Amino acid sequence: MLYLYFESKEALVHEILVEFLQEFMNRAGSAAARSPFQAMFDANLQWIRSARANAGLMRCLLQFSEAQGDFATLFARESHEWNRRITASVLRRFPTAEREHAQVHFIVEALSAMMDDLTRRLFADGDEQLSAVISDFAATDEDLARALTTIWHRALYCTDPPRAEAPPLAPRLAAAAHASSPAKRSARKRAAD
Repeated sequence: MLYLYFESKEALVHEILVEFLQEFMNRAGSAAARSPFQAMFDANLQWIRSARANAGLMRCLLQFSEAQGDFATLFARESHEWNRRITASVLRRFPTAEREHAQVHFIVEALSAMMDDLTRRLFADGDEQLSAVISDFAATDEDLARALTTIWHRALYCTDPPRAEAPPLAPRLAAAAHASSPAKRSARKRAAD
């Protein structure tokens, strides 16, 4: 019956995916976010929940974004616009970083690619090994969103988020890396001499 309104199955799928993508892009973000971490967390949690609830659509979305020319163009344009909005938001919050616009935008693009790949592996491909790794420290969608948002926060702001917003991610690794920094090694060597 639906084929009466669409040229083909691909045209129907294309229309559904365009609607899904645009609905997510329009809903994402949080006007009520109190901090950079909260804004990123809200968007990441919404993306994870949408991906989990719509695993089949997510699989189609990611496959169509690679295989169908016009949809691939739309997906790339929407992704670029989303990343541009995030970049603009970061720079509005921290205008002194405007001179680093290209670098900030690159960081956002890299993080976005990470999110797309993790989403594909977890929800579209059903990667059991990755799911097992994640389940060791992130039992809920909120835990996963918090961990991913901590990665975003570290990459964008070069620091962990406030502890009130997120527990440390891999704190022993961070402490060990900090303790073994060249500046720390030099200070220890000077103190020993």
